[in-house]
Parts: sequence; structure tokens; C-alpha cells
Amino acid sequence: MSIDLSYTNLSNANLTNANLEGTILDGANLEGAIFCKTIVPNGSVRNN
Repeated sequence: MSIDLSYTNLSNANLTNANLEGTILDGANLEGAIFCKTIVPNGSVRNN
């Protein structure tokens, strides 16, 4: 099961330790979001 966050405004969100694996983020605004030990949709870990 995947979560669809397409076109969601996540600007300036703190996504530290978030698990977004399998999440759909098409068109989502991630400007200024904090990524630290964050699992992104493809399963890799992002730290910046």
C-alpha cells in the first residue's frame, strides 16, 4: 500500500527519520524540507 502525497505542501517540513518508502510525491512542494535519516520513496536514505 502506498500513500499519495502528490501536490502536498511539505515546504519547510521536518522529515527527520521519516519513512516515505513507496509514497507518491508527484508535484509535492519539498522546498526547505529537512531530510535527515529519511527513507525516500525509492528506499534510499537521504541526509540533506
